[in-house]
Amino acid sequence: YYIDHIYDKDSVEGYHTDTFDRPIDYLLKIHVPDDVKRRLMAFLNRLVDEFHLNESNSLLTDRTFLVKAVNVLKSKAIIEGRNEVIPSDLIVLKYMTTFRVPEDVHQRMEEILSDIIEKKKLSFQNMRN
Repeated sequence: YYIDHIYDKDSVEGYHTDTFDRPIDYLLKIHVPDDVKRRLMAFLNRLVDEFHLNESNSLLTDRTFLVKAVNVLKSKAIIEGRNEVIPSDLIVLKYMTTFRVPEDVHQRMEEILSDIIEKKKLSFQNMRN
């Protein structure tokens, strides 16, 4: 998404001049709701279950997808001036799968992530009704 869009400080809603000057511990203050965590796990489970990814054909480590991915999601929230990660932020995970999953799976990554975001949204709405 950001590759296709050129931003300056005036075009990013919620941008503050000190955003990039804050210490890294600012990441710790960004909230990741349980709903987003469940979607992240659903994404990983789908890669393993549907595409049969494992240590022999991919590089899906706990450190990358349960630690670093969360920091990437938090960073997206910071860049967009939010204090909380939202489900649509998960789309940035497609950048983390380059060279970590087979090319045919990576080519479908945006579709896979969009599906996780939309299906979970529908499931949540159905639970509320």
